[in-house]
Amino acid sequence: MEAIAEAQAEEKRQPEIDASSIHSVSDAVVDHILTSGGNGRHSIERIVAFIQKSPNNEDAAAYLEKEYGVGGKGLTVAKMKYAMWFDKKGVHICPGNNTYGTIFTHLPCVSANDKMQENAEEKM
Repeated sequence: MEAIAEAQAEEKRQPEIDASSIHSVSDAVVDHILTSGGNGRHSIERIVAFIQKSPNNEDAAAYLEKEYGVGGKGLTVAKMKYAMWFDKKGVHICPGNNTYGTIFTHLPCVSANDKMQENAEEKM
């Protein structure tokens, strides 16, 4: 009984872990990866020019879906590999060489636009 009580007391002393952060890619990495644009030549320049027009969410989602298209790419951020997949559902980012991992961040195009607008405003 005493061992059970000690174990329960220890559990209470353990800091709570934010479960949402365990299975996601950090915001800093997501922000960096979003600055890479799609696979097309000058994609990020077109995206930045569009975002500077402060489009509404519906227009932004439609534009990003078209600009990104369907595809993927690999990136290295802080010496760590990440995979990025984009399609009509949005942008999916995972550490490693593919986007099938259990640790990932998925951003619908509207959310990707919001993050990119926030980042652009911070840099101005």
